[in-house]
Amino acid sequence: MINLQKSPWGGESFYLNLGWDPAVASGEFRSENSCVFGLRAENIDVIPSIDFVRPDGLAARDLPGIILLDAEMSSRIPEDSFVKQLIDVIVVPIADFMDRTPALQDLVPLLTEKPHLAFIPVREELKRRGFTLPAM
Repeated sequence: MINLQKSPWGGESFYLNLGWDPAVASGEFRSENSCVFGLRAENIDVIPSIDFVRPDGLAARDLPGIILLDAEMSSRIPEDSFVKQLIDVIVVPIADFMDRTPALQDLVPLLTEKPHLAFIPVREELKRRGFTLPAM
């Protein structure tokens, strides 16, 4: 599941949530927070950083690409540049990540590297399938 969520705290910022659940048939929908495993896209390090050049042109700073989902940032960038960066920095990497993880067990390398992301439901489901994750 991929869910673009508007910030509940007001403003026009968004979050990109991902979810996996073996009980959901292909083509059906389930909110990512109801899935066996869910996380925010910025927690998986697949969204590359971007360079943001200040209006004075004198300095640039490296920003996580997820900042493109922030309303203030999107209003500072010309629309054609914003759309290109959104596709290059967020859409393509997330689509590639999702293509590489079509099944829950495909998350084992990520969850082995970042065991703090694996809560009890996904640990139990993976254990049932013969995979044991490191302790949090």
